[in-house]
Amino acid sequence: MKKLLCALTAVLFVLTAVMSVSAAAKVEGRKTCEAYVSDVTVDGKIEDAWNYAPKYEVTTVKTYEKNSYYKEGMKTGVDYASEYCKVLWNGKDTLYVLAVVVDKTPFLTAEEGKSWNNDSVEIFWSFANSKTDTKAEKVQTRIQSDGNIILNKAKFKDCKVVKTADGFVVEAAIDVSTVGGAGQYLGIDFQYNDSVKGKTRQVCLGWSDSADKASSDPTVYGQCLLSATKVADKKAAAEAAKTTKAAATTAAAKTAAAAKTADVSVVIAAAAITAAAAAIVVKKKH
Repeated sequence: MKKLLCALTAVLFVLTAVMSVSAAAKVEGRKTCEAYVSDVTVDGKIEDAWNYAPKYEVTTVKTYEKNSYYKEGMKTGVDYASEYCKVLWNGKDTLYVLAVVVDKTPFLTAEEGKSWNNDSVEIFWSFANSKTDTKAEKVQTRIQSDGNIILNKAKFKDCKVVKTADGFVVEAAIDVSTVGGAGQYLGIDFQYNDSVKGKTRQVCLGWSDSADKASSDPTVYGQCLLSATKVADKKAAAEAAKTTKAAATTAAAKTAAAAKTADVSVVIAAAAITAAAAAIVVKKKH
């Protein structure tokens, strides 16, 4: 009886653990980003691990204001604002998001209650990754260029903003302990609000959402794969490829040098033979 109770307790424990994790499967046709495994320090500085994470451009023009220079499409010679994002995770319970913004004229003077008119990064996520359930859990965050987090600050484990020479960098950590681990997906999207002197939003740029519905409808999000691929392995492969390329370049240079030396030797030998033949002819004439 005691053994049976122990067995039932163990089964109950496993079931409880499983039920507490909302394992999210892939949704076909949905825009996908992949988070490799690496621990990073959330300080707004782009450390080496980020160099091995795929880059996702936030370039979809979702909406723009009446007088926006985006209204006729992207034109050459215009200094548009831009954003790209990268994702990593620690292989356990934390997703890291890096957003790099290029915007030489950051503005933060929007009237109270209209912070979307300030230059700001927005990150949306939903642990359900559902394509049909608009009532699924969703989180919308807005981080201004001055580091002020306007929406759902408590939803971040950590978040830092650092100004750069041509814009700013946002680095954030999100708790994904309920997603289910490597091989699982969560819904995610990225956005940039580019303002005009802080009074109105010049343009709203997105990654997956093209209809400007991300704030209310998580089915327009893309999805993030919590990958089993490690940054350390990617780095080792890149260094191995670099070493192989360097060795191949050195070998090619040696082969070319040897061929050049051989060509010179042939010329010298030919010249020597010609000289010897000429000497014999001269000797015969005498």
